[in-house]
Amino acid sequence: MTVLYTFAEGIMVGLTKLNQADLPLGLVSRVRRVLKNFKEELEIYNPEREKILRETCTLEKDEKTGAQIWKFPEPESEKRSEFEKRWSELHAQKLIFPYEPIDYLKLIDDAPDEVKKKIVAKGSDFDVLEALNDAYDEQFKKDTPPAEITSAGVADKGDSNPPTA
Repeated sequence: MTVLYTFAEGIMVGLTKLNQADLPLGLVSRVRRVLKNFKEELEIYNPEREKILRETCTLEKDEKTGAQIWKFPEPESEKRSEFEKRWSELHAQKLIFPYEPIDYLKLIDDAPDEVKKKIVAKGSDFDVLEALNDAYDEQFKKDTPPAEITSAGVADKGDSNPPTA
């Protein structure tokens, strides 16, 4: 499946939150597999992201939290246009990773009642799976069933002269 890098942070936050929730084992395994595959793809772009930040932004301390945060160049800064160009290019990249739609409602319904009682995830926590499932459906939507391919490599669309009785 393919998603734009611009959505990567939201996807990571959503998958990480689900990964930390008490869920049925079948759902946990699927979420962890997607998270692992997505992280691997994201790692391809992280060095370039860090390079852009180091070369064009400044690292400052957040007054509220004390955490180190990257501050983008001011609009009047000479680094601003370079930053915008490189940042836009990064965010337009397509992340390609293995994904199969996850029917999380069915997996939850199929879980034993004692497992269902322990689920702490909220409905909105599953939004990331809804979004990924929707993106998958859009990318791989098939309006008509594919024709069967014969051993000769020819599409078999059915008998053009059906038998008559």
